[in-house]
Amino acid sequence: MTNIFIYLSQFDPIILTIFLLLLAMSCLTWSRALHLCWSLLCIKRQQSYAKQLWHKQETMVAFRQAHVSPSPKLFKRFGLYYHIAKVGNLAKQQYLDAPSEQLSLSDFLASQLTLYSKRALPKHGLNLLATTAACAPFIGLLGTVWGIHLSLNVIGEQTTTTLTALAPAIAEALIITGVGIAVAIPAVLFYNFFAKQYEQLQTDLNYFAQQWHNYLLTGHSPAHLSGS
Repeated sequence: MTNIFIYLSQFDPIILTIFLLLLAMSCLTWSRALHLCWSLLCIKRQQSYAKQLWHKQETMVAFRQAHVSPSPKLFKRFGLYYHIAKVGNLAKQQYLDAPSEQLSLSDFLASQLTLYSKRALPKHGLNLLATTAACAPFIGLLGTVWGIHLSLNVIGEQTTTTLTALAPAIAEALIITGVGIAVAIPAVLFYNFFAKQYEQLQTDLNYFAQQWHNYLLTGHSPAHLSGS
């Protein structure tokens, strides 16, 4: 470890700055990936509970009263799905208190539930992954160009240039190139994985919002309508 710090201390200041920037981007990428992974697991658990919701009358009643008497226990268990129900309940109450001449109750509920369900998932971490995946190789390339620039300076300053004189600048350029690629590859893989997972979750949230919309209008759950 000491040897690494000694080696880094010999880097050109600009190369070292680029290296530290890439290192920071890598740390942010992995920390954000872990955070997204934890969020994904929690939402998947909520999803499994939500699929059983329609078969439990007591829970259904609690969901119907979410806007009047919120339950921290149910919110912890059902999370986003419980909040979607709460948004739908509030929207229905708001419409009944002040009916709109332009929108029907069905349209008003649909607009409110759709708006919330699209914003519910914590997707902000995906932007960081996408930015890192797109920028890291070019930041590494900047270090490569600067390393080549240093090598050309060495050639220009010496009448007879040896490989030993050029080696440090070339090595720094190659290292920064590799670091840029090493930072970008995990970011790309993480982004593709989480984007796919969150797309599937978004579809499920939209479907649940539609089910709750129908339930608020008809009073019948999907389980009741299917005869189960």
